[in-house]
Amino acid sequence: MNHRRSRRRGFALPLVLMLVLVCSVMLTVMLSRHSTGLLTTQRELDGYAFGHASRGMSDALDAWLKFLQRKTIAEALDEEGNAFSLSVEGGQEIQFRLRDGQGLALATLSGLGNDNVRLGREILRRLHEDLRNDAVNFVRDEGPLAVSVNTAPPEVLEAVLGAITGDDSGDGLVADILSRREADGLIDPDSLQSLISGSELSEEFKAKAKALLTANPALWRVYAEARWSGSRHPTARFRAWAIVSRGATLAQGDRNASLQRSVAIFGWERVQEDEYPVRR
Repeated sequence: MNHRRSRRRGFALPLVLMLVLVCSVMLTVMLSRHSTGLLTTQRELDGYAFGHASRGMSDALDAWLKFLQRKTIAEALDEEGNAFSLSVEGGQEIQFRLRDGQGLALATLSGLGNDNVRLGREILRRLHEDLRNDAVNFVRDEGPLAVSVNTAPPEVLEAVLGAITGDDSGDGLVADILSRREADGLIDPDSLQSLISGSELSEEFKAKAKALLTANPALWRVYAEARWSGSRHPTARFRAWAIVSRGATLAQGDRNASLQRSVAIFGWERVQEDEYPVRR
């Protein structure tokens, strides 16, 4: 009899262990599903909050641009690139900064006319010929073909003028641009036109230079930094691209200003401290 009971207990023990194991697995699966559900819900909430915040920041920037009067964006920024700050509900402030984003050569040429595609390809070819693998650090994917003379590296200016002339006859204009930039800090549109007109380029090449060089860029890098009022420590940093149309320089008294879209903003993303610029 005792032997039979011992056998029953020996049979019951593995069964109990198996049931415990099954229950543990089921509990783990249930907890995992619950955790996944919570993470999904949190991601959805974060996505909603981020989308709401990015739309609000876009609207604020658009409103600021509409009331620049006839200033260029560069003229409206302070020495560190600050544009304006915005107080929001809850006691936070958002500081907006803009950076000229058009100083590099355009690498994405789809949608351009045949002549501009040819010029764009020649600019890229010259950059690759001079810089090899480093050429990827001198190109961008957004914005128009024209290059900003206020932020373009010498290599990009040389590639642009070389694509226009086919030789190094544009090097004198490159030197003049860099010299003026060093002396004045910022080349305005009138100064750029004077530099091009006073160069030794032919009239045909001058016309192309005026089309491919700009002192009033359309492409800007937008940075927004949120912090509590009175605090030095930001709670979040964001950045986006902005392509500004000519509507951004409408006179303040223009009754149609509020009806015109002055800026297209896209690509909002959170950034870390080392990706946020300190100075222009």
